[in-house]
Amino acid sequence: MNTSETELRYWRSDLKTRSAGTTRRIGGLGVPYGQRSHLLPGGFIEVVEQRALAKTIGDKINVVSRMEHHPEWLLGDVESGTLRLTNEERGLHYEVDLPNTTAGNDCYELVRTGRIRHSSMGFQCFDDEFRHEGAVLVRHLVSVRLTEVSPTAQPAYADTSTAIRSLANQVGEDPNEVLALASAGELRSLFSDRNQTVIDVGGTKSEKRSKPHRVRELELRRRLNDERAKRLGTEKTADPGRRLLELHMRRNAWDAPAPEVDAYQRAALLRD
Repeated sequence: MNTSETELRYWRSDLKTRSAGTTRRIGGLGVPYGQRSHLLPGGFIEVVEQRALAKTIGDKINVVSRMEHHPEWLLGDVESGTLRLTNEERGLHYEVDLPNTTAGNDCYELVRTGRIRHSSMGFQCFDDEFRHEGAVLVRHLVSVRLTEVSPTAQPAYADTSTAIRSLANQVGEDPNEVLALASAGELRSLFSDRNQTVIDVGGTKSEKRSKPHRVRELELRRRLNDERAKRLGTEKTADPGRRLLELHMRRNAWDAPAPEVDAYQRAALLRD
C-alpha cells in the first residue's frame, strides 16, 4: 500500500517534563515497536514493526510536534532542531524544546501535572500486512512515513478507513463491502475458506462471489443442514448407523449440493 492519506494513532507513553536552564522540555516514547495497540474500529489491532520508521529517519523527514494535533499549536520540528527523535530497540523516543508561546506554556504545565500523559503519531503508510493471528486480526505496519509525534490527553476516535481499504486491496475484495464487514465487526470472516468454490442453493457451481455473499450462503447452508438434522433425529428408521452417518456428512460436507428451497424459504432464512 502506498498512500498520501495521514492516519493518527495514540499510545500510552507516560510523558515527562525536563528542564535545562531556561529551556523547558517534554519527552517520552512516541512510537513503540512490536507492541499491540488497543482494539481499533473495525475489529483489528496494529503493530509497528521495528524497521517501519527506517525511511523517515534515514531521509531526515521534517517531523513536527503539535499539542493535541492542533495545527496552530506547534511545539517543535526536526528541521529547527527543537524536536529530536531517538530510535531504539524498544521504539522511537522524542523530546521537544517547548516554545515560549501559549501552547508551549500550557503544554509544559499540563504534562507536569499529569493532565497530558500520552502520545500520538501521524503517519502515511507505505507498506502494511494484515495477518490472522489466532482469534485476532492484526495489521502490521511494515513501512510508514512519520509526519507527526505529539502529546495528547484525549485521543481522538481513530479513523481506520484507510487501513480497511488497504485490507480490501490485499484480499482482492470490494472496499465498500470490506468497510461494511468492518462496521459489523466481521473482518475475520475474510480469512476463512478464501479458496472455497461457491455452490448456490440450487446445487450448481457459480463463479466466485464477493465475501459477504459467500458468508450469507454458508450461513444459509448451515441452517438448512441443521433443519435436516432435526428431521433426521426424529425419524424412525431400521438402520440407526446409516442415519448417524448421513447426519455427519450433511453437517460437514458444506460443498455438497444443498437441498432445493423455494424463494420464499430462502428469503425467510436469510432474513432470520
